[in-house]
Amino acid sequence: MTLIALGSEWLATDPVAEAGAAKKPSPPAGPVLRALSRYQAMQRPSNVVWHPEQCSVGVATFEGDPRHAVTLIERKLRAQGEISADVKILTLQTQQVGRGYQVLYVTVALDEWQQMLSWAAAQNHICRLPLAAGLAFKLVRKSGRWCFRWAGISTSLPATMAS
Repeated sequence: MTLIALGSEWLATDPVAEAGAAKKPSPPAGPVLRALSRYQAMQRPSNVVWHPEQCSVGVATFEGDPRHAVTLIERKLRAQGEISADVKILTLQTQQVGRGYQVLYVTVALDEWQQMLSWAAAQNHICRLPLAAGLAFKLVRKSGRWCFRWAGISTSLPATMAS
């Protein structure tokens, strides 16, 4: 099962139940997408794709040692007034550029980060996958189907919404 946690809206994909002894084989409909309450206990192993409610994405360039990226990002964001509360900074990718480096990062409100970690620790077999804070990712309903929209690209999700 895959859980898509988009802020306060949590959606899960469930495999379609087999129809038993049906007279005519029907084409596979794909997984069913259903809404869940936040931080609901999971009954089976799950992959969690998480996009926090309070987050921001950025790219920063620095010189020096990439091991100091989190500290430098936090200083820069506080100096610019972009963050004032406690945050968790996740570095998603670091790339060498000349004598320095570029880092793709996400800031997440610390209380939301801690709540997700506590919930995940209480589950069996949870694999958390950061969503890179969206990268302009959206799950939208289009022509009766769910679609992922990412960086201007739309891709249909092979799922139907459970009622």
